[in-house]
Amino acid sequence: MIYQYRIKIFFNWILGILRYKENIWYIAERSWENNKKNISCIPAGVYNLKMQKHKSRNGSSYPAWEIVDVFSRTNIEIHIGNIPKKDSRGCLLIGNNYNYKGVLDSRNAHNEFIKKTKELKDKRIKIINVIPVEYDKNYASVKMKEISFKICNLFINLIKQKKR
Repeated sequence: MIYQYRIKIFFNWILGILRYKENIWYIAERSWENNKKNISCIPAGVYNLKMQKHKSRNGSSYPAWEIVDVFSRTNIEIHIGNIPKKDSRGCLLIGNNYNYKGVLDSRNAHNEFIKKTKELKDKRIKIINVIPVEYDKNYASVKMKEISFKICNLFINLIKQKKR
């Protein structure tokens, strides 16, 4: 099974950590918008995975895991991209690092991810909200962002310690 931990909310996207065995990558997703198609990240939960061919806007294609059986949603994939608002319609963008805009080094991260998970036996992903993601935007405050930042740093340090 693959695990994704949603750990930080930026202005219009969510940062996550994707873990498979001892391997770690970063994930960028659109913010929560009540599971609206092409606009929102998907709800936390356990989902089945299916290997598909992702079709890029430029016409090329490459292998990508599709997250299936998501309520009211289709074509949700883990694929190459950096900025959620620009490169995703609700999918998970994978990278080796991140900044305030999204994930970085996405192509290399994706290639490594596919190579490591090609023979995945338990074809599922568990998406976990470490921080509150599905929330009323009117309730979101500066305090929540401060808490999110502290949790994010704590969580990254814990994962780095386990990796050693």
